[in-house]
Amino acid sequence: QSITFLGLNTVRNLCLQHLLSEAMGSKDAGLRAEFDTLWKASAIATELCQQVAKRLQLPDAASMATQLVLSYVGRFAAAVMLQQRGATVEGDASHDMLQRALVEQERLGLSSGEIGYLLMQEWGLPEAMVGETRGITRLLFSGAPAPDLARATRQAVCALSVGLAERIARH
Repeated sequence: QSITFLGLNTVRNLCLQHLLSEAMGSKDAGLRAEFDTLWKASAIATELCQQVAKRLQLPDAASMATQLVLSYVGRFAAAVMLQQRGATVEGDASHDMLQRALVEQERLGLSSGEIGYLLMQEWGLPEAMVGETRGITRLLFSGAPAPDLARATRQAVCALSVGLAERIARH
């Protein structure tokens, strides 16, 4: 009944979020609080992405939402790595995607988007999915629009959803 009511894609994304939550659990209170914020943001971002994609009549909004959830893999891993090093991404940097990525790169050597990309490759996820997911965070560093306008549009909708959702989740 849940699948009929919510839809297969929503249930798939909820299951993926739950699996990632279990894999990235922590006993540290500060890290748990950050994880809770990231889970809330990923849920909001997924819903925003699906709604915007439908309104723009973008094809395969469900895969966009799945890629968006996967784009948070690196965020969780980066939070753990920063905590292990006694550091965090503080203040306004945690709200601004570009600033946060630069701080992560400075403190960890890679941004969370690249860390997530490497993890997904290690896990053997399909390259098409991994590449699309990586594109969401790489959009921050792109100077010119991608030659594939449809792909660039999908990535921009995902990145916009992430940015808005994180602002909502942190306030």
